[in-house]
Amino acid sequence: MDGINVGNPMNLPTGIFGAPRPGKYYFRYSGISESNEGRVLLQMKTETEDWFTIGQGYSATTFETFSLQSTLQLLKGDRIRMFLLRGSIHDNAAHYTNFVGRLVEENVFE
Repeated sequence: MDGINVGNPMNLPTGIFGAPRPGKYYFRYSGISESNEGRVLLQMKTETEDWFTIGQGYSATTFETFSLQSTLQLLKGDRIRMFLLRGSIHDNAAHYTNFVGRLVEENVFE
């Protein structure tokens, strides 16, 4: 592992990831539902577009696992967030829930 929140692209109090530079980013979220019918959304906000959904994860029963993966071309300042639309997420000291955002290819010409 290279590190956690290197360069601080993830605003921990708000839970919003901001692209520090333009390029291709990989995102992954996984978790366990706490209640029946959980639903999470992966959303993006750009300079010209308000929050819009780019991925969804569902659970139909309690303690069901779910995950989302997405690779996105982002501009500097584009933002990504997870949004719990319905239900609740199970987590404790074992840290069943995780979110990863990583620059995989920088666009050096922008």
